[in-house]
Amino acid sequence: MLNRAFEVSIVSGGRKLEEYDVKLEDPKTMTCYIPSEANKSFSISFKSYFEEASASVRCSIDGRRMGASVCRARHSGTRWGVRVAPQFRQPFQFSELSITEEDNCMISDRIMENLGCIEVKVYRVQRYGRNREEFKSSDIPEIGSINEKSKKAGSHCVSLGAARRCTSHRRTDSVPFVPGEGCWVTFQFRYRPRAILQAQGIIPRELHADNNCESSQSSQSTTSSNRKRRRSTNDPVPAIDNKARAQQPLRTTVTSSKSSPSDSERPPKRLKREMKPNLCLIQEVIDLTCDMKREVSPVHLATHNVGTVIDLTLDD
Repeated sequence: MLNRAFEVSIVSGGRKLEEYDVKLEDPKTMTCYIPSEANKSFSISFKSYFEEASASVRCSIDGRRMGASVCRARHSGTRWGVRVAPQFRQPFQFSELSITEEDNCMISDRIMENLGCIEVKVYRVQRYGRNREEFKSSDIPEIGSINEKSKKAGSHCVSLGAARRCTSHRRTDSVPFVPGEGCWVTFQFRYRPRAILQAQGIIPRELHADNNCESSQSSQSTTSSNRKRRRSTNDPVPAIDNKARAQQPLRTTVTSSKSSPSDSERPPKRLKREMKPNLCLIQEVIDLTCDMKREVSPVHLATHNVGTVIDLTLDD
């Protein structure tokens, strides 16, 4: 989010988290929602567009103060954890809330009111003096358990991870850039699990629903094609189809022999090659007719002319 020449964002996994429902509550306050993922660390990134003044960046998470950083004009910085030793910090990370059945929760009212909110307040300051090494320990209270019937159940909170080595701390003194000016700008990042943001309508479901429809349609088409393949493979071919396939070449050849073009239109070599199988086929048809049975017609001869030759030839 960018407001009044200052920009703040939340970075996790090497990328800036998406901001939804960004609103300007008043000229000095901007709010938005970001999706959180349990057990993922994050950092608060900021950049100053001030021409002269430096900025004191003060962070609060879940109603708990998480330290401050000084950013010079036209510079940027990041805050990724709380210093627990001169050269060690504990990183910020999203965590699941602890649920209990007891009615008496061990969470303070301040934390309960600000649970699920990362707040960054920016003050314009003027630096003076030299940087000096100085370590001041800070006591960050832990978030206790929450009743399972609470509206916050199912949400996330921010905890501190295992300590990591960092550079030595150097402290800088500063005074307000304009006396009595107060807070210059405030940014509030309300983090929730992605599923909750979708259920509340903060994150649109259109893209997710379209992907599901496309995948279901592709799966249905794949299933139907597989069923067709199975049917074509398993279904027996009728006997009439085999008989028709066997007779199809014969019919085609006989038809071509009847409706063949003139000899002048076809090359002689092709005529000889095509006529031979046609003649064979015609011969086969003639042979098939020879197998038909004929009725014997008896010839009656006179008994008294036995031994004489009878001329059965026709006269011209």
